[in-house]
Amino acid sequence: MTSIAHQFTWRRHMLWRCGIVLVLSMLSAAPALACTLPPGGLPHYTTAQRVQAADVVLRGTITQVTVENFQNYTATIAVQQYFKGSGPPMVTIANFGTGADCRSAVHVGDDWIFFAKGDPSALMRANYLSQFDAITTPSADMIAEIIAALNSRPRAYLPLLVGGANIAASAPRRAEGDPLTGLALLSVVAGVLLLRRILM
Repeated sequence: MTSIAHQFTWRRHMLWRCGIVLVLSMLSAAPALACTLPPGGLPHYTTAQRVQAADVVLRGTITQVTVENFQNYTATIAVQQYFKGSGPPMVTIANFGTGADCRSAVHVGDDWIFFAKGDPSALMRANYLSQFDAITTPSADMIAEIIAALNSRPRAYLPLLVGGANIAASAPRRAEGDPLTGLALLSVVAGVLLLRRILM
């Protein structure tokens, strides 16, 4: 009986040791998810540098978020306006994270300005120069800084203005009978062309 009790105790100790070794090996193999500051703190990049580094800068609202492997997030975004680049009214941007992995965290309903790489008609990737800086709050000051960096105006997604140049071609041509009608038609055409030039 003593021998059987000794074997049972020995097996129990071995199981504990194997369990501890297994847990420690799993912990050492797991990726570190703590986002720690580098020595000296985070580097500071200006808005102009962030705009220059991105292929596309846009403002939009997240309509859907998908996750792969519990850490790689992809957002579908309804575009409100393009500051840099142009594209469709809905885009998809990958390479977001949990926040603990130093990447920007995104949620359905969020309204952000996004800095991205790639083609808006395909899958884009969030663009980072530093931790968490693939998105920013769409404050009036930030929008002014982006516009100043681009030295241009934002392009809103306005499908009703697509083909605005054709308005002049399809306008009525009976202006010769009444000078005021001709003047009104000329004003409308000039206004449409001016508005189109401002938005481009």
